[in-house]
Parts: sequence; C-alpha cells; structure tokens
Amino acid sequence: MMFRIGGDEFVAILLRDDYANRERLIQELQDVLNTLQRDETLQPWEKPNAAIGMATYDREKDTSVEDVFRRADERMYQRKKQMKPKGTCR
Repeated sequence: MMFRIGGDEFVAILLRDDYANRERLIQELQDVLNTLQRDETLQPWEKPNAAIGMATYDREKDTSVEDVFRRADERMYQRKKQMKPKGTCR
C-alpha cells in the first residue's frame, strides 16, 4: 500500500512477501533510479530521484506508528544529505 503523506513524501506499507523482501525491493528501486540517472537520452527533468528512509516497528521502543514514521523520516533526510553534491549549501 502506498500513501502520499506530504508534498513529495510517500510512505509504503509492506505486507507478507513484500515485507520479507523489503531490502531487495528497495535495492531494485534504487537500481532503476540509478539507471535512469545515467541515461543520457533523458533530459534532467526526466530523471527521477528518491531519498529513501526505511524503518520497521520495534515493540521494544515504539509506542505508536508515529515513532516508526519519525525514524524513517530521519533516515530519509540522512540519505538526502548524502545525495547532495559536495560543496552545496543546506
């Protein structure tokens, strides 16, 4: 299930086999995005990009779904920082 939670932010809720294969699914998505980024036949605006942050429910520390979302959001922002070209602000 996929939900839009903000301007350009989405959340995917994975169940059953998708949940069990979440790392592979994220890698496959990242591989497709990387391939499109390198495609010289595409214009810059045709090359999608995504900063992905994943978190799973941890019954030892999570008291609500918001805790899981917060962790995923933090990881997404960490990834976003890694993706910025060196020497850019913010």
